[in-house]
Amino acid sequence: MIIKYLACSVGILSALLSMPSFAQQNNESQQISALKKQIHRLNHEVQQLNDRVDFLESQIGNGHHTNSSAYICSISVFGKTYQGESFNHAKATLEAMNKCRAKNDNMFCTQETVSCQKIQ
Repeated sequence: MIIKYLACSVGILSALLSMPSFAQQNNESQQISALKKQIHRLNHEVQQLNDRVDFLESQIGNGHHTNSSAYICSISVFGKTYQGESFNHAKATLEAMNKCRAKNDNMFCTQETVSCQKIQ
């Protein structure tokens, strides 16, 4: 009789001890599920942003521009002039700098040494 009582008590005790663990596992499972949904939503938003960036880059690359201004930027180093042209000021500047850097030390081909002209 005592053995049955002890066995029953041990069973009840182990069941009671496992209940918080089960509740904790259930809570963790819900948290994991919520995190998976959040990750899925964020991945979707990142994909939408990537699609938008790709579209905008394709518009720039195809020469689509909102204004009719063009830029001609140049750098003169040791009597030689390096020129960049684009509808985008930054691209024209970079093009001139890269052409200059291909033939000269970088210290002579900085953004500060570039002069740009806006063409309407």
